[in-house]
Amino acid sequence: MPRPAFDLEPFRGALTALWEQNATNPALLQYLESQDVVISLATLKRWLRKWELQRQVRTAMTIEVQDQIRHLYFELALTDQEILAELTSQGCSVSLTGIRSFRRSIRLLRRPTADQVEHEVARLRQFFDDKQRSVEVKSFGRRSLHTFLRQENFNIPRDIAFEVYKTYFADEVERRRQHADRRRGGWCPPGPNFIWCFDGYMKLQLWGIEVYAGIDAYSRCIVWAHVGYSAKTAWNVFRQYLIAAERYQYIPQLIRLDRGGETVLFSGAHFWMSLGSRNIPFSECVIYGMSIHNTRIEAWWSQLCRGTSGRWIVSVPCIQASSVLIR
Repeated sequence: MPRPAFDLEPFRGALTALWEQNATNPALLQYLESQDVVISLATLKRWLRKWELQRQVRTAMTIEVQDQIRHLYFELALTDQEILAELTSQGCSVSLTGIRSFRRSIRLLRRPTADQVEHEVARLRQFFDDKQRSVEVKSFGRRSLHTFLRQENFNIPRDIAFEVYKTYFADEVERRRQHADRRRGGWCPPGPNFIWCFDGYMKLQLWGIEVYAGIDAYSRCIVWAHVGYSAKTAWNVFRQYLIAAERYQYIPQLIRLDRGGETVLFSGAHFWMSLGSRNIPFSECVIYGMSIHNTRIEAWWSQLCRGTSGRWIVSVPCIQASSVLIR
């Protein structure tokens, strides 16, 4: 005698409401038992499929989704769960299983095998052999190098990559080690916001990039940093200072400048605002001197050169020789 057929249509509304409240299948079975309906889990799943109540998300692995997974994996170093959340927020039909399956199919392993590591090390050595590429990574530390290599689609552990790096740039690694424990000496202001030091950075002028920045001499906090193609004009620097004063709602007692033409309006504005709180001569609120003696801001320029801009500066002669860069 065949088993009796169960008709769950009378319970469709209640089951759908519970399903939309994220009720589990055992919870749905328990509800049916309370209504004197005893069925198997397979029967319940069959009725849910019939009503198109499916929790499983099938991944639509389009070319755009694949490119986005590669971007999120390499560029942002996101986990699979974070990649899923990002793609879901963009309206993509993906599942965690689908993301992991695609990632493994193209050998993007979270724990690379020995063969994959060996292959990536060989690629990395070819990468460092390229003279132009070696200039880009010469000043990188361990973490900066790992981030850069991920952006270049290298799937290699950080420490292994740095061991290869040290074989190519032993002098650079030693220089960074010697500077790690260096302690600065010299003068020290009485407190924060007592004196701000300002100067321009023109080392990237050939690229059409000029930087003008200020730093608090006590805390080494960057007061502002303006980047543009005409960052060092008198009007631009004057405007930068007014914006900073309005943002912080105070001005320092002293400012340290060189005698460049861009500081005329700037220093005059500082002197005029200083007269609002104290009656002092110009020389007691503005200090002029040579740029090389403006040690606080010059130290920051040095760090900027070692960390970021240095590789662009040293590449200028090569690019000029190839007639790619025309000023």
